[in-house]
Amino acid sequence: MLVKDARLEDNPYLLRSRTAVVTGAAGGIGQAVARALLDAGASVASLDRRESVLLAERAVPVVPGARALGVVADVTDVQALHDARDAVHRSLGRVDLVVANAGVMYGGAFERASEEQWASMVDVNIVGSLNTARAFIDDLLETAAEDRPTDLVFVGSVASHLLLPEFSVYSATAAARAHLSRTLRAELSGRGVRVRHVEPGTTLSALGSGIDDATARERLNRMRAVEQPLTPSDVAHSVVFAASLPPNVNVAELVVMPTRQA
Repeated sequence: MLVKDARLEDNPYLLRSRTAVVTGAAGGIGQAVARALLDAGASVASLDRRESVLLAERAVPVVPGARALGVVADVTDVQALHDARDAVHRSLGRVDLVVANAGVMYGGAFERASEEQWASMVDVNIVGSLNTARAFIDDLLETAAEDRPTDLVFVGSVASHLLLPEFSVYSATAAARAHLSRTLRAELSGRGVRVRHVEPGTTLSALGSGIDDATARERLNRMRAVEQPLTPSDVAHSVVFAASLPPNVNVAELVVMPTRQA
């Protein structure tokens, strides 16, 4: 855990008094980010469409005062996100750190790929990111107006700038999320909101577990065969590091790669 063995007052990555929301937090990178933020002292609301996200409330904070909340919400459902925001306000207060992490990945040859899977990737990866940012933007702007640290983080993929056969639509949604981050940074940076895009390289997670195309699955398996790939916790600690920097410093684009991956 991030701060378990350190003297709390000496740890440079503490996020005391911060209140975070993490989407796609029932597993993988999202769950690891939520846990790492909690360990760093933030109060954290974990959001996911899977009911297992409610188990997040069993997490025991390391830093006194930090609290954990689990909320069932689908990022493609605007009303569900608004209801989740209200639940977070009631339990934890105003949000100053949003991690839009929810995402899905499918693959397959373009001429055979499922249009339903295309729609799912567009809905979750792009529209879900928009919905998440919009649901909490007022919180972020209000916090930034008080000259307090404020972060809007999009967790994407290096697929946003790589050429990956069988993953054209997934890569396109990743590129859209990356450019959304850049344009929102141009719009919001002058108002004090740090907008950040985190691009993990090869990471061991369940992302892509629903791929039913044999060729795409084989390509994904080959990509993940890199020596010592990232774990979700590796990515999570990078998110915490960037959020813990002084308010005048923004790691705007953070590419997190396994050391042995080119």
